[in-house]
Amino acid sequence: KKNVTILGDDIRFIQTKNPTLRTKASDFFLSPLYYFLLFIPLIGFVLFYILLRKQIENKKNLAMIKDKKASKLARKRLQKAEKYLKSGDKEQFYIAISQALWGYISDKFYIPLMELSLDTTRCKLEEKSLNAEFIDECMNVLTQCEYARFAPATAINGKQMYETTFQFISKIENELKKNNSC
Repeated sequence: KKNVTILGDDIRFIQTKNPTLRTKASDFFLSPLYYFLLFIPLIGFVLFYILLRKQIENKKNLAMIKDKKASKLARKRLQKAEKYLKSGDKEQFYIAISQALWGYISDKFYIPLMELSLDTTRCKLEEKSLNAEFIDECMNVLTQCEYARFAPATAINGKQMYETTFQFISKIENELKKNNSC
């Protein structure tokens, strides 16, 4: 046990200018990197919200989606029909041709499948102000397809039916493009 010796002062002063001490918070907080990292989640959320709203709006307009995909879907069905034609399965061929035609007309002219008939198809084609000769040709293709499908003892050539159906879809696309551009 030693006695406490007083060195001259009881309290020593705190040094305010020590070069080895500095605040670490001043390097990161209020720096550009800090603000950048702070706003990234906000910007990401805003972009996500905008894209989500746009996707919802696009899905609401189902008719527009069906219209855009109508010819692609019909061509895919026609490819399936061509496979049936090559394999010699005439019944499946005519079913695929019929599905391609009626599906295309339903999607392109916004006709529900319950209301799909030759009469409603004719009305929709006339509403689109297509040429009367073209409408008659379309009705002829649809009639031939149904006749070949339900009366198998017909003399309709499968290859000719396939080509006629393909031309029918192409002609409708071209006519509608012409009418929309006018």
